[in-house]
Amino acid sequence: MSSHAFSLPSSFFNGFGIIDQFFAVHEMIARGIPANLAPAFSMSGRLVEILAGVGLVFGFYPEICALALIVFMIPATLVAHSFWL
Repeated sequence: MSSHAFSLPSSFFNGFGIIDQFFAVHEMIARGIPANLAPAFSMSGRLVEILAGVGLVFGFYPEICALALIVFMIPATLVAHSFWL
């Protein structure tokens, strides 16, 4: 359990909006995500980060939580970092 606790801060900071997601939404729109869907994708990502982060720390379905974070992080990384384009 303690090894998973290191993944929780970044998930919580993003999930609860401590790290502002305003720039991330604008990046999504700039990369071609429709403007009406970008905020919904951002909120979905926040929800995944919070739930999967808590699940990992407390050991609730850790395989599913890890998979959810992986499935979230791959497209988020591809969209958020312009050097992939």
